[in-house]
Amino acid sequence: MWERCVYSNLSHKERVLTSKRVISVDILEASAQVTTKDGQVFSGDIVVGADGNRVYWFLFMELKETLYGENIPRYTKDDEAEIVKQHFDDYILDNMTFKDLYDKRIVTTLAPLQTYVLRSGTTKDL
Repeated sequence: MWERCVYSNLSHKERVLTSKRVISVDILEASAQVTTKDGQVFSGDIVVGADGNRVYWFLFMELKETLYGENIPRYTKDDEAEIVKQHFDDYILDNMTFKDLYDKRIVTTLAPLQTYVLRSGTTKDL
């Protein structure tokens, strides 16, 4: 399977964590930050997760400006194609590019991750 191929080619297998529950994924300026249920925090450009049967991965990028309401884009498949092509030559393993990963996809979607700031820190603000 694909995940065995990826794992067998990893230089640092000790960085693969199993039985971790993700409680949040935050977008930073140049990376993504993942916090697990046990309080550990990890950063990277690509976040990969698995449920035992499938592998899920996410590519994060920062928008050039903050957008609100109706200005938040609804992306098309053409938008997705244009964005992912910019990362095709990015290496995610010594012998695997982002294009190699993307070519094995089953389903993809390009969606903006919206951020909400609550005035009092409670859901009453929603």
